[in-house]
Amino acid sequence: MATVQAKIRAADGSESVLPVVIPDLNDVRELALDLHQRGLPWEGDAFGWHAEYVPQRAEPPVQSSLGFTPAEFCVGESGV
Repeated sequence: MATVQAKIRAADGSESVLPVVIPDLNDVRELALDLHQRGLPWEGDAFGWHAEYVPQRAEPPVQSSLGFTPAEFCVGESGV
């Protein structure tokens, strides 16, 4: 894991510096593969970030030509 600093500037001009932990990609892949092999939904903390896994589902996604819904794995905050 690597820790970097992120500088956040507020609307009033004040600044804060926050540490951000970035996991090693191989560790993330290992966790995703382990969860995928178990095939069960999971939600929790991984590497200091919120994470979740949703296994593949037999029903297709809404308005899709796919015959199934693929598995999903996310870790971290997408809104940053």
